[in-house]
Amino acid sequence: MDTPYELSPQQHDAVTALDGPHRYKHFIGRIAHTEVVYGLRTEEGWVSACDDDGAEGLPVWPHPAYALECATGEWAGAAPAGIDVYDFADDWLGAMGERGMNAIVFPTAGMNGVVVDPAQLAADLEEELTQY
Repeated sequence: MDTPYELSPQQHDAVTALDGPHRYKHFIGRIAHTEVVYGLRTEEGWVSACDDDGAEGLPVWPHPAYALECATGEWAGAAPAGIDVYDFADDWLGAMGERGMNAIVFPTAGMNGVVVDPAQLAADLEEELTQY
């Protein structure tokens, strides 16, 4: 998928510096507007992470540049890949909920992401999509 919008270094730095709740709000607005959400993929599939309790989560971003910035360490070699926002909302989030998997929204290079229950993310996204 093509890059959904131009992201200047200043915009990148300003958004990355936001606290978790503001990055989450930015994420919801951007993916609703561009209709694309990004994850990281390797040849084996989508990358995931576990929290301190061992719960699995899928990291997602509103722009491939943010995802690429996190493709280090155990995710080195992973590449950003786009997911249609409607497929994500209709199929992915439900499947994640069934598996007991959370969404890790907009982690930064320091791996500071917002852990969100897929049902909550689906509700927030649905509400935002009604505005478009």
